[in-house]
Amino acid sequence: MQFEHVVIVAEDAPTQAFAATRRSLCEGLRLLAYRPQAFDAGIDHSEVEIRGRDELARRLRRGRQVISDQVSLLDGGQRLQQRILGPPQVAGVTREVSVESPEEGYLLLRFRYAGPARPLTPSLPDEEATALRSAYLGADRDFVMALRRFHEQGSLPQLLALHVPALV
Repeated sequence: MQFEHVVIVAEDAPTQAFAATRRSLCEGLRLLAYRPQAFDAGIDHSEVEIRGRDELARRLRRGRQVISDQVSLLDGGQRLQQRILGPPQVAGVTREVSVESPEEGYLLLRFRYAGPARPLTPSLPDEEATALRSAYLGADRDFVMALRRFHEQGSLPQLLALHVPALV
C-alpha cells in the first residue's frame, strides 16, 4: 500500500498552521528518531543503537509487541526514513517524513508510507487499507500536535539536550 499526505506549517502562522522554523521541524524529526516515545505514548520503551552519523537501529516496545527498525536522518536532518525490520507481519514497511518549502513563508511536513517490496500477504481489503491510512493520519497528527506543543512551550531544545547526542 502506498500512502502520502502533507501537513502545512507556516513561518507566518495562518490560522490552520503553527509558526515554526525549518530548524525546529528538523529538530522535531531528530527527536522523533532518537526518542520516539516523546511523540507516541503507546511506546513503553525504546532502545536506540547508533550505527553511524544519523543512522540508527531501534527496538520499540508496545506491550508485548517489539518492532525493530532502521532510521536515517538525511539531507541535513530535513528527511527521516524509517524501515521496519520486524516482526515479519510488517517487515519492509517504510515511512518517510520530510520538511519542504513549496513557497516563501510556508513549510510543510510530507509523510510517505509504502508497503514491503514483496508483500507477505495479498493486498489489503479496502476497509482495512482505509483503517490503516486513518491510523497513519492519526499518528502523524499526534506527532505534529506534540511538536507544536514542544515548540510553543520552548521545551524542544531541552528535550534534544536530554535525549539526542550532540551533532559533531
